[in-house]
Amino acid sequence: MKCLDDVEKEIQLEKELARLLSTASSIADSSSIITYIMVFLKQMPGDLATLKQTLKTEVNIFLLSDTDRIVDSLFAFIETLESDGDSPDANKEHDSDSEEKETTQSQLFTIEKAAELLRAIMNPTTSPLQKAKYQFELYEKTNVKFRCVQVRNVPKEHLNVMDLAKYFKHYGPIANITIQESSSTAIIQFFSSKHAYLAMRSRSAVFNSRSVVVEPLYNVNDAQTFDTPESLRLAEEEEAAILHPADKLRLVEDRQSIIEQEIGTLCETIAKKMELAGKYAALAAGIEEAKKGALQLGAVKLVRSVGEQVGELYRLLKMSGRRLRDTPLRAPTQPQSQPSPSQQAQPAEETVEMEVRGLMERVIAPFEGSFLYATLSELVMNHLLGLFAKYVAAERQTVRGKRGLAEAAAAKRRKAAMYQLDNRSREVVVKGLPATVKEVDVINAMKGFYGVRKIVLNGTEARIEFEEPWQTTKPMRAGLFICNKKVFPTLVESTPSQ
Repeated sequence: MKCLDDVEKEIQLEKELARLLSTASSIADSSSIITYIMVFLKQMPGDLATLKQTLKTEVNIFLLSDTDRIVDSLFAFIETLESDGDSPDANKEHDSDSEEKETTQSQLFTIEKAAELLRAIMNPTTSPLQKAKYQFELYEKTNVKFRCVQVRNVPKEHLNVMDLAKYFKHYGPIANITIQESSSTAIIQFFSSKHAYLAMRSRSAVFNSRSVVVEPLYNVNDAQTFDTPESLRLAEEEEAAILHPADKLRLVEDRQSIIEQEIGTLCETIAKKMELAGKYAALAAGIEEAKKGALQLGAVKLVRSVGEQVGELYRLLKMSGRRLRDTPLRAPTQPQSQPSPSQQAQPAEETVEMEVRGLMERVIAPFEGSFLYATLSELVMNHLLGLFAKYVAAERQTVRGKRGLAEAAAAKRRKAAMYQLDNRSREVVVKGLPATVKEVDVINAMKGFYGVRKIVLNGTEARIEFEEPWQTTKPMRAGLFICNKKVFPTLVESTPSQ
């Protein structure tokens, strides 16, 4: 099929197929069906009429009553693409490449294997973990350049930008993270498909939970889900910045930006729940006696949910040194009243604890005067006491030895260590390797070691760079098996940081 030899026309065909499948009555996984049909069109021999009838038979089990309409429309579009590309030069080029395609036909991903994977994906008895595995195998064999992964069943305590970024950053630089709280799902967007492939090939349990499912996410109509020239350029810049950091404070800046993003998300969620609390308060004003119990349960559940969000916001504010007045929740949405004498006596500079307390009081303020106010006020007070007590206990913890190390001395050493740079070497060198050694031999020898950042082979000498200084200890003690020979690396002397 000549139109598939043109990359632009192949993309047009994929988009048209996605549009046709979007009109079908019920399809569980349209992206996998698109991948299978593209494999079928590329590898199945025969004219268009024969391919049309064969494809109808193959995909009928997945498309059911929509098969004839979708396949007929698809081949009408193919005929249009074929007519646009008819020329003597194109036919000549097509004939010259035919022999090469025949020689590589045995190496291509077979239609039978693609159909087997598609049937497994569409089978309702296939578990989500197996479905993600089959879907990745289908994309990998057909060279689909997806750069997004979807993480399902994320534990509640890890459903935040910081924890997700901390875990998935080991596979490569992350462009964006989208969280869907209602379904406990997160979408991780990498700069390059290479990093998304690394995340899918990993067999480690995400957040130590085997119920968390990581699956590829690809949509031919959404350029954010696959490689583009702009995303590949940004990926190269991010990798270069990681390998050659220009500023020692870059990691601190990245962490601060992640914290600010998380604070913004929490503020949006709390603001929406405060609006919902106002609606609950309006209902409480004139509700029937028989329905008060159900309304009270809903209001208590809502305030507890807001309390959890406020507790997370308080943790981030304490960690970043920011204040609540710097966030979108800095002022109440309701018009301010005249301050009372007790409020006028308050100091001008409020602490974070006072701001958080004021925020929780604003949540239950609409309920004042209703039958719910006493219950919610007690609930808020108990929550704040428990929240502040936990952080006070954490701040009072000190390092103690057998003879009772002085708290002042321990605090002084901790503060001094905060500003010290670790100048220990992160690089080891292996000398005396055989002349026939290859880079892949060194890579295979380093498979059991964590934190390898870069391997450079220069003749019979290999330099290995790690992420942290302590990671150089294990290979120097245990040794490496390279070309059936055990060698022991030596540490490269580090130069003081400027």
